[in-house]
Amino acid sequence: MMKLNMMTRVALMTALTVVGSAVKIPFGAMPITLNTFFAALSGMLLGAAGGAWAQGLFMLIGLCGVPVFTFGGGPSSVLQPSFGYIVGYILCAWTCGTVLKKGVAPRRAAWAATAGIGAIYSVGVPWLWCVANGVMNVEMSFAGALYAGFAVFLPGEILKGAALVFIVCKVHSHILHDKVQ
Repeated sequence: MMKLNMMTRVALMTALTVVGSAVKIPFGAMPITLNTFFAALSGMLLGAAGGAWAQGLFMLIGLCGVPVFTFGGGPSSVLQPSFGYIVGYILCAWTCGTVLKKGVAPRRAAWAATAGIGAIYSVGVPWLWCVANGVMNVEMSFAGALYAGFAVFLPGEILKGAALVFIVCKVHSHILHDKVQ
């Protein structure tokens, strides 16, 4: 059973992910958002289970019709080319939390951010490719999906990853410092 403290943190990270959808910069086929940042942050701060719950709740809220996704919301969202990234947020949070389970150090935090963000794209790009070809009847090679759905976003993801490492290491050092005093 999840404790009230953790439920509150999960809700907060879900809300931050919603805010991450609202901050969008139009860019090619999909906008640039802060969602990948908050998906990784949720796993890094809440652990694998807590982070996955936060991102799963985000997805569930959107599937219920609340327009929290960059393209809106509702059950038909699964047919959107970018919905795979939302599914990937859950895997990202779980991955980040799992990697940081053994402790937080800059190198481990960098690995967690890289693995977590990579998890998003490992689901998002194939989903984009499948929906483009199978639902939207747009001929797209997998290489094209890889370029449009990953490569163009890579510089921004590197910046988000660096910010994640900095923030997570600072937060964890303050937590350890507070426990010692």
